[in-house]
Amino acid sequence: MATKQSQDQQSDDETSPGVRPVKTRGQLLLPGAVIGVLVLLDYSVVSRLPRLCLWYKLTGTDCPLCGLTRSLIALGDFKLSLAFELHPFGPAAAAALLVWLGLLTTGLVTGKELAGLPRRLLTAAGALACLAWFLWWLIGVVGPQAADILPNLR
Repeated sequence: MATKQSQDQQSDDETSPGVRPVKTRGQLLLPGAVIGVLVLLDYSVVSRLPRLCLWYKLTGTDCPLCGLTRSLIALGDFKLSLAFELHPFGPAAAAALLVWLGLLTTGLVTGKELAGLPRRLLTAAGALACLAWFLWWLIGVVGPQAADILPNLR
């Protein structure tokens, strides 16, 4: 009888709203590997590498991601001011990676993944961050040419 109750309890947990079973430990691999590589790379070595951005090579302007990798590597070396200088969204991206890894780890430990309202809030926050990121980039690209584009408003 106790076995039947525990099976019923387990099936209720798996189907209750806001909770989903975690699929695999492999979900931890991507954020864990990215964080590991960023911490292990030395910024002084990476800073001497050539720029590989195709957008930059074609247009001469930075793309939205230009400087982000170097910013994350600087964070891995605990150079916070340099990280902000290289890309202002680098520390936010690092925080998002850590939150993602934390949520996946929590799901692995508890056997359940958060869903529902927390997931919606995270999705909305991510969408707003992406919009802010894009606007920051657009202002940076258009800003220097704004005097030529906009009419003289005197």
